[in-house]
Amino acid sequence: MSWLPDDYKAPTSGQDFFNPSRIEEGQSAKIRVLGNFKLPKTGVFGWSSWEKTADKNVCHRVEYTDEARAQLLSRGYDEPKHFWALLCYNWEEMRPQVLEITQKTLQKELIKNFEDEDLGSPQSYDIKIKKNGSGINTKYEVVTLPKSKLPEEVIEQINASAFNVSNLLTGEEVFGASVTALEKPKPNKLAAPEDDDIPFIFDKEQEE
Repeated sequence: MSWLPDDYKAPTSGQDFFNPSRIEEGQSAKIRVLGNFKLPKTGVFGWSSWEKTADKNVCHRVEYTDEARAQLLSRGYDEPKHFWALLCYNWEEMRPQVLEITQKTLQKELIKNFEDEDLGSPQSYDIKIKKNGSGINTKYEVVTLPKSKLPEEVIEQINASAFNVSNLLTGEEVFGASVTALEKPKPNKLAAPEDDDIPFIFDKEQEE
């Protein structure tokens, strides 16, 4: 018998960020991009640079201006990179995160998808980001999935997180409240062996 309740889940505050570079080679991650640069609370861009210290490396993020970039360089940090930071939902972690992107090729891929009028708002569909290769040979592929509504419990979880992505530029916490991951939905049930003509059972709503 476990000392903790069966429904206990530890908060995942240490996993507030998702960077596609963490994806294993040949694997993919499914996310829903919820941020919009016109709403700083959900998305910002700027310059980021790493300061290497004896204890740990610290990432500094500043506004997207020449003056701010020059200040980073004057402090002797790593070469500044142009970053995007967008609120997203990570279906693997089952929680909202900040999608942080510094990869130029991936930024171009997302622009191509998100500015496609036929696809509509990225908030209405999931994407899969697939990573191939490693090092300087790393390539990313973006696959758009069919439109779908976010479950109510996911919407409630996102709102309860008290997110504010613009806090990245002031060094404050992005999520004002502790975020606890939800339980992953169970996969579609396999059909009985005799149902050879129907390999999977789907809900009628999914078929429509």
